[in-house]
Amino acid sequence: MMISTNPTGMGKGVMMAPRTIRVKPQISVTRRRIIEYAWLKTAILRVRGCRIVTSQTLRCYRDDMTTEKKPLPRRAHLITPEGLQALKDEHEFLWRRERPKVTQEVSDAAKLGDRSENAEYIYGKKRLRQIDSRVRFLMKRMDAVTVVDRAPSEPDKVFFGAWIELEDEAGELLRYRIVGEDEIDLPHNYISVDAPLARGLLGKCEGDDVSVRLPKGETEYYIARVVYERPEWDHRPTPVFD
Repeated sequence: MMISTNPTGMGKGVMMAPRTIRVKPQISVTRRRIIEYAWLKTAILRVRGCRIVTSQTLRCYRDDMTTEKKPLPRRAHLITPEGLQALKDEHEFLWRRERPKVTQEVSDAAKLGDRSENAEYIYGKKRLRQIDSRVRFLMKRMDAVTVVDRAPSEPDKVFFGAWIELEDEAGELLRYRIVGEDEIDLPHNYISVDAPLARGLLGKCEGDDVSVRLPKGETEYYIARVVYERPEWDHRPTPVFD
């Protein structure tokens, strides 16, 4: 008996259910070539024994880099009484004297006419922004720092605020004072307590030979003297704001 495959079921015979034909999505020629090239490149790398880098591999690599990265040394927010007084004096000068003066200059310049071409007005506004930014910074610093206002119980050891005299490998005499980051004055040999040289000397005693790791390499020093009262060789002037 003949069986009709007529999907409409018309005519003689038994009606068959229509077949579902899946149509594959059409892929453009360019995309197909890209896929084939990527597959071929991957196969070649595997044959050569190369490591195939995937997004997961890159993510793991970044995680390893993060875990192996050494943290930066913690900063010491310390300051001497003289340093704190300098911050207060600067804040007082900017807020009580400099800002009112510049504000008046800006007000006078604004009366001269077109502000877009007024150099005095533009400069005055810029100066006011600088003053306000500096005042905010000084207020935050004065709240954040810790004042070290007393000598240590072991005056022959190097601690914060000490004046020190060193002899290097060539026998040259070097003089420094260890201060906070707000008091750094390299021309007068005031170095930060966070500097590599200061970190290498902290806790060492007068008469010790120490090896300090500096950016230029390991350096040997002899600690000739440690004092906590201003020596005669310190000629750093007191900051004056006027």
